[in-house]
Amino acid sequence: MSHESRSALVEDAAVRAFMAARIDEQQADLASYERVKRFTLLPDRFTQAGGEITPTLKNIRATIARKYAGPIGAMYTGGAAR
Repeated sequence: MSHESRSALVEDAAVRAFMAARIDEQQADLASYERVKRFTLLPDRFTQAGGEITPTLKNIRATIARKYAGPIGAMYTGGAAR
């Protein structure tokens, strides 16, 4: 399987199915209200240059929430596919 870009990779149905299966495996012992229902694969990694992580690789939640407000909102309104 070859993809022209990361964007194409994260949109591939087989990749999404693979990730969904891995997520389901990891949360098999959780109650239904604790499980991930929807997720979004992003085409770019979080970086210091992008302002999403600190030098010690900690997420900067405010920046991530602002930068990815659209995809995050879509997960809560049912717009993101599982």
